Amino acid sequence: MNAEFNKFRRVALRCAEVANEPGAPAVLVTVYAASVAGPLQAYLAAEAGVEAAMNRLNRAESQMNERIEGIDQQFRVVRSAVTAVQPDLEVPVTLKMQRTDTDKRMAIEQLVAVVTTCAGQPWADGLLQGEFGDMAEVAVAQFTECAEAANALQKARNDRLAAAEPAWEAYMRFKRLVRETLKSTSRQYRRLHLRSGKPLEDDEEEPGKVEDPKTATVDVKNAAPERTVGAVLAEAEEEVAPAEVAEEAEEQETAAQGTKAVRGQEKVAPVEVAAVTPGKSGKAPRRRRPGGERPASARA
Repeated sequence: MNAEFNKFRRVALRCAEVANEPGAPAVLVTVYAASVAGPLQAYLAAEAGVEAAMNRLNRAESQMNERIEGIDQQFRVVRSAVTAVQPDLEVPVTLKMQRTDTDKRMAIEQLVAVVTTCAGQPWADGLLQGEFGDMAEVAVAQFTECAEAANALQKARNDRLAAAEPAWEAYMRFKRLVRETLKSTSRQYRRLHLRSGKPLEDDEEEPGKVEDPKTATVDVKNAAPERTVGAVLAEAEEEVAPAEVAEEAEEQETAAQGTKAVRGQEKVAPVEVAAVTPGKSGKAPRRRRPGGERPASARA
């Protein structure tokens, strides 16, 4: 997302360059000053605010980590001192055992509160007024700075998002004007035209031309219009005409009957054997094969 905002910031700066370059058409200069400069400048200011807030948060987090590393040893010493003098008091676990920054801040504040309950005693006063007391105060203040820096960054991002929409609309209007004034082949228009990774889709192309993935220009002036996704879905959801439904049902019935006939023919018919009756000699006649053919031994 940050990369997309950075790319839009680049084209926003280029809009000012196109309008302010020597010899620029008067219409570009006047239109930019009248309706484009305001939204783009507001967006650029919001983008700068995000960058400043991010730097503040990074700096605050770095200093907070340094404060935690510095107070870690003193934190362990104070825990041991409290346990040695007042074993019945509950003390927090070490800072390295704390999972989040909030937990670490609460642990420091809790340990300071435990020692404060023993104020007036030499050992407790020495800890509160010594190195531990100073480091704990600085560490808690640094935690607060980190929280405020994170909130400031969130606000800056919201401001940038609010400024992005009117700035994008102004950019698109100015880019179209540049195309109509200086043509799409001009250097100025190419510098303003985003090809990939753009914050918003810009599929507008010159009439009769489309950009090939290899940056080749193909003439498709006479090509058939491209079907949209909605048109394809509409065609897929069209109802079939009643005549087509009846014809399809008839074809399915015919195919089913043909399948049954084929399956009936595949069954092997039983071989019919004539009744055996004794001849005059008392011997049973030889059986004939199906089709009336006699065995080869009989023919011989």
